[in-house]
Amino acid sequence: MRSRWRMLLVAVLFLGSGYLTYWMYSWTEAHYHIHTFTTDAFYELWIGLPFAILSVALWVRPKARISLVVASVILLDCVAWALAHWTALYLSWLPNGYVNMAIAGFVGGLGVTLATGLGCARLRSFSCRAGGAVVGAIAAIPFGQLVDASAHKGIVYSPHDQTVLAVSFPVWQIAVGLWLYSYAESKGKLPIERTGTRATTVG
Repeated sequence: MRSRWRMLLVAVLFLGSGYLTYWMYSWTEAHYHIHTFTTDAFYELWIGLPFAILSVALWVRPKARISLVVASVILLDCVAWALAHWTALYLSWLPNGYVNMAIAGFVGGLGVTLATGLGCARLRSFSCRAGGAVVGAIAAIPFGQLVDASAHKGIVYSPHDQTVLAVSFPVWQIAVGLWLYSYAESKGKLPIERTGTRATTVG
């Protein structure tokens, strides 16, 4: 029962993280040309911060939090997001937008799993990385509805597209976050363990 409540807590945390990511993406897209391969594209790196910071809080060993490990995990999580987005842009010529987004989600899922594994040994196995990539691919499929609306051609998002983004970002983060949580739990140690009333993370 306690495990279910913890899983629900993780889902709620990534729901909030996903919606914050959506807001940051919308703001950045409105102010910079992140849909083209220019120097402005690097402004989108910060969009990966919510997922990255939450991953550090949940899975990076307490002793490693104030170290180069944290900086590496956060930076690489942000890079993983950027690579996924750039993959979607590069493959926007594909006739099927769902395939395009699934491939981008695969890249993002693999990237954040690799990045998070730097701070959590239990997430470094091949099966965890492969699972993260597959879950990321499946969870990114809802983004495919944006391609037919020319979302990657610099056109302002319609209300429909904004709704798709507001739903798709949280869905993706919840799915990948719960995969990492479930995998860590299957190894016999929870990402979050409580000692009395104090919450700690384990490596």
